Amino acid sequence: MQRIAVIGNISRDLIRRPGSEASEQLGGAALHMALAAARAGHRVAPVAVVGADLAQLPTGLALQHLDWSALTVLQAPSASAAFDITYDQQDHVTTCRSAYGASKHLTSQALAHITRYPRDRYHLSCRRPLNALAVLHTLTASKGAFSLDFHLPSAAEYIEAATPWLHAAHTVFVNQAEYRILTQHTTSSAIAELIVTDGPRPARLLTHGTERASCNPPATSPIDVTGAGDTLAGTYLAHRANGTTPGEALTHAVQAASHHHTPPAPAAPHMSRHPGRPSVHYIAHRLFAAHDRALAARLADELGRKLGHDNIFLPFCDTNEEDLITDVKGQRLYQLDSDRLRTITAMIAILHGPSLDDGVCMEIGYAAALGVPIILIITDFQTYSLTPDGPRLHFPDPLLQTLATHICRTHRLGPKEPAHGPSRFDRFAARNLQQINTAVDECVRAALHLPQPKPEPPAPRRTGTCYLEPTPLSHPHPEVEDAVRASGHTPAIASRFFATDPITAAQHDWNAALKAELLVADVTGPESPPGAAVLLGAAAARGQRSVAYLPRTVFTHADGREPNARNLMIQYSATLLITTSNDLERELR
Repeated sequence: MQRIAVIGNISRDLIRRPGSEASEQLGGAALHMALAAARAGHRVAPVAVVGADLAQLPTGLALQHLDWSALTVLQAPSASAAFDITYDQQDHVTTCRSAYGASKHLTSQALAHITRYPRDRYHLSCRRPLNALAVLHTLTASKGAFSLDFHLPSAAEYIEAATPWLHAAHTVFVNQAEYRILTQHTTSSAIAELIVTDGPRPARLLTHGTERASCNPPATSPIDVTGAGDTLAGTYLAHRANGTTPGEALTHAVQAASHHHTPPAPAAPHMSRHPGRPSVHYIAHRLFAAHDRALAARLADELGRKLGHDNIFLPFCDTNEEDLITDVKGQRLYQLDSDRLRTITAMIAILHGPSLDDGVCMEIGYAAALGVPIILIITDFQTYSLTPDGPRLHFPDPLLQTLATHICRTHRLGPKEPAHGPSRFDRFAARNLQQINTAVDECVRAALHLPQPKPEPPAPRRTGTCYLEPTPLSHPHPEVEDAVRASGHTPAIASRFFATDPITAAQHDWNAALKAELLVADVTGPESPPGAAVLLGAAAARGQRSVAYLPRTVFTHADGREPNARNLMIQYSATLLITTSNDLERELR
């Protein structure tokens, strides 16, 4: 049985009606639709992100029959989405106040799930704060089966955005007001199955614009109007997936909506007495050599002594990389790391020398885009500049310095001690170990005083703009810019490598990349350039469409892992990996 995966919010709703006390209940399209589809006898998984206040949701007696494997729970102090909804006497919504909370991370959760399970049958609830464009693009690129619905307060925005993909959906659900908006952008003949509801009036089924069935709701009003439309959609999809004819499925759906009721919300748990203390620290480090892993483990252990070892996540160690056996190992490792990145409250990244690990830089960009405070630790005795007389930088790319909350730089050997040990080499090793210990101690002290994560920046604007990140490691590739322009996008090109004030220019580049609809990053080089990796990570975190341009590469191989054209964190974070400018122009069109 093909699983239905419902992408949408799960929330705590405060419902206000005239003459009644306000009541709190569970809400959100992902929950209402999943419950309805499960009652109709189909396997269904809500793809959603909730806070610590709904961490026990899967254990509820009324909810245990759902597939909760696609639910992400963010740790305290993150809270679930919450809606304060007021109805009038006719059960029309008069006001709705929103706090999206953990649902701000829904886009990245949805994209990761589609990548991991392209054969699921998806339903997309197009409403804030989801970046529906990014999700629809990924769904169509994966040739997945999907359906859509909308929410009237944001329907004009989302229907216009979704119009290019409506023809690819197997079913679209709208109410009568949303139907009028839809017909301003496309014709119903372009849609395979269109369900149009209209309150107490008949629900209609149109196939390519022709009405095939209708069903009158019962004379009685729904038990609970909140979520009734989601119940109709979930029931219909389940019956269609089970082989029921469209007309019969519509009848079942209308009946289910009239009997819909919402489970009460569980009591919110007490939050930590220390809400200012980060709860999960992610140690980003180069994974490919034992000495790098040993340094990261030393830092993780020392930090764990202060914050608790369960509050530390160490890639490779905690993803069981050496012993992991799975079909597409590299992609699975990317999924494990990115799943954890969505939940962290602090990052410590170990960076070495002029050639920075592109996987670590991608993780830095991912964390920075989510507002996570970042400590960068370096023992490099060099500094860098973009011109011989330019300002000195900690890193070859000023973007890293711009995004860091704190930089721990311990660049000198430990003090000379009286001669001891069998040789001068042993004494030299001791001085290097002392330098490492000093760096770790400074990093731990800084980690104990990090600020709380800042709010996630807004979703990418649909402006037709493209941020272009050229490689600083070779001659520019003008054909990339030409392909971007030929596709109809307006490119904004990185400025920091030629600026007299590279730090200010790096902040400008970061802001421009976040605001663009599309990111094109030239990842030419022995490894992806640091800035390109950072920006690809940021795009993955925010659900932004991204293209990695790589005209030539050397493939890497590891035990049990598929060949990787680039560091797996780069290869799988990019929406597309393109090798020629002609392919780039064709894909962008």
